[in-house]
Amino acid sequence: MLDLSDDQRQELVAIQQDQIQQQWDLMQQMRERTAALQKLYQAEQPDAQAIGKAHDRVFEVRRKMIENRIEAQNRMSALLTDEQREAMRNMQGGGMPAN
Repeated sequence: MLDLSDDQRQELVAIQQDQIQQQWDLMQQMRERTAALQKLYQAEQPDAQAIGKAHDRVFEVRRKMIENRIEAQNRMSALLTDEQREAMRNMQGGGMPAN
């Protein structure tokens, strides 16, 4: 158990809510860009360069989603004490306790 203080709990919830909103917005962009990419593939004569650029736009959003997730994880980790971070690692990854 992490034994979080009330302040830690509130800040963690705020970070999670912020990250959820960011991811939601990015998922909408991902759907839009994926739909545009599909249209390019369905063209009578698909344009390889246009498809490549559309893939770049899709992967740009995917990269941003990954970065947002990691930034949120880092922000949450920064709120924890060393002992809480160790307990979190053990809970998440099934990490082996140090000898």
